[in-house]
Amino acid sequence: MTRPGRSRSVGLVVTMVAALVLAACSDDAPRPDDVEPTRGALPPIATDDCPAEDELLTADQAAGLGRAGLPDVRLPCIGSSRTVPLRRLGGLPSVVNLWASWCLPCRKEMPALQEVYAVAEGRVRFLGINVNDASENAARRTIQDTGIAYPSVRAEGRTLLSAVGVPGPPVTIFVDGDGRVVRREVGELTAAELRAKIEELLGVEVAPLR
Repeated sequence: MTRPGRSRSVGLVVTMVAALVLAACSDDAPRPDDVEPTRGALPPIATDDCPAEDELLTADQAAGLGRAGLPDVRLPCIGSSRTVPLRRLGGLPSVVNLWASWCLPCRKEMPALQEVYAVAEGRVRFLGINVNDASENAARRTIQDTGIAYPSVRAEGRTLLSAVGVPGPPVTIFVDGDGRVVRREVGELTAAELRAKIEELLGVEVAPLR
């Protein structure tokens, strides 16, 4: 026979475990940087620099895009003094990936993006956008942990997500050389899927993956 006291203890443990699981799945759950902010200098990162403005569309070209282009915002490059005028992203076909340090599918997907970037560099521009994150420290640590070499910019809060019209990361946006958004893909992509979509949507042949 189970003692009443033991039954109540088991029930309390089950309730506490269930509460922890729900908190981990909640969008309002504390993130590591919310609980214990990182102090001191920002960790260095080794990525390619963000594109210079003379590599992008002119202001007049970008103005003609209307709703077909990316939002008209200028975002700071992580690890660089440059800023990127997002609407002027053109000249080369581009893959734009929205990610966050707290997004597990993002962290899983980023090495796959790096794999395709390594074989498409020079023919397709890759740009990450860190969105709705706790701090730039969190973003830099994620770049280090995932080993990506393509550049990222930072967009604080959810404003950019709303402007792009997506619920949250990961999101990959395919932009043609004229600066027009061809497709938005919500959710994680594999390296093979990304390579196929670059060829299908942007018309650029990418070397076979290893």
